[in-house]
Amino acid sequence: MSARDLAWIAGTVLGLAGGGFALHFPGSYGDQVSLGAGLFGFVLGFVNGVALGILQWVAMGVSRRRGVRLVLAMGIAVGATHGLHDGTGSPIPYWAVALVAGVSVAGACAWILGERDRTRLAAIGLAWATGLIVARWIGGVLGLPWSDTPLGWSTDHALNGIVVGLVWGVATAAIRLPERLRAAEA
Repeated sequence: MSARDLAWIAGTVLGLAGGGFALHFPGSYGDQVSLGAGLFGFVLGFVNGVALGILQWVAMGVSRRRGVRLVLAMGIAVGATHGLHDGTGSPIPYWAVALVAGVSVAGACAWILGERDRTRLAAIGLAWATGLIVARWIGGVLGLPWSDTPLGWSTDHALNGIVVGLVWGVATAAIRLPERLRAAEA
């Protein structure tokens, strides 16, 4: 892995963990389907995704045009993921929510970043979904959230950000997404 790949992974982990810690509150996992909670979750996730995209932009050193597209793609990807988390409750299995979130991330990469390789898009979506599922499993093993307080939920979501950031960051670096982002400018 190159230094840029490591910077990409670090930016992804920091962006998702920092946003997870700063933008969560008690009860972020609902037990019912709620359009209002989903919309509110999308807005919070979009803010987190914008911050994530900015960190990735800085890590990659791409042009303003490409950087703005990356910021928008990550805003939509994290917004959709967070909206799904908050808007869907117990009637929908978590693995299904994670898969839809993965499709949303792959869709954002196809639509906004122009990725067309189906194998890469599948890897992008599956890595995101896998990160979410593994993060939830680790949180369950650790008994998170440890309290139904802002700090308890923030800690839980920061851990989710670390895990998803590592899984997705490493996977996307392995399929050379950061390199393709830079090469698309040439």
